[in-house]
Amino acid sequence: MTAAADGQPFRGRLIADLSAGRKLHEVTGQLERRIIVSLAGKVAEKLCLRGSEPGCMRHRTNRQRTAFHEAGHLIAARTIGLTVCALTVAPPDIRVGTRRLAGYMAFSEFEPSSGTTIVPDHQQAARQAFALLGIQNGKWPDWRLVRQYLREARVRTEALLSANWQLVDWFATELVRRKGLSAEEIERVWADANYRPALLS
Repeated sequence: MTAAADGQPFRGRLIADLSAGRKLHEVTGQLERRIIVSLAGKVAEKLCLRGSEPGCMRHRTNRQRTAFHEAGHLIAARTIGLTVCALTVAPPDIRVGTRRLAGYMAFSEFEPSSGTTIVPDHQQAARQAFALLGIQNGKWPDWRLVRQYLREARVRTEALLSANWQLVDWFATELVRRKGLSAEEIERVWADANYRPALLS
């Protein structure tokens, strides 16, 4: 799960970007990339269960699935040029809706607490897609158009993570072992991996 911990709500950031005179194509491009990051966790979790033969599935523990989920967010974020400051699979006891938070990735230094607002990945992706299509079409989009866009974005996300699976697996393994990575540790693991990532097409 990604955590927007900079204290500024998504809509507020979007309005600030447009008010600051950023070009429309820059704002929409950023939204497109953020959607990929939001979707990457669930996509990586799905990919980590693939077996070596068609129709087969790997067994993964809950901790391993969470590690792949957060590693997917990280690799997607890094390939589009975002800096990640924290990654963990052992967060404090925080609930997101009715579920306990299993892990998170943050773009700024913060320590979540019971009062921290963390939006589930699918909600973030939907909000971002509504905003993107609304800007592009000049009106509030139909939910079916948003759903179709998110389906296509998942295909792109899966292609991106599949092309960088060595890195996803590397970071997931480190997360299971260490339980969390700071910004400095992420940089060290990235350097140790010695792998040039494939970029988003």
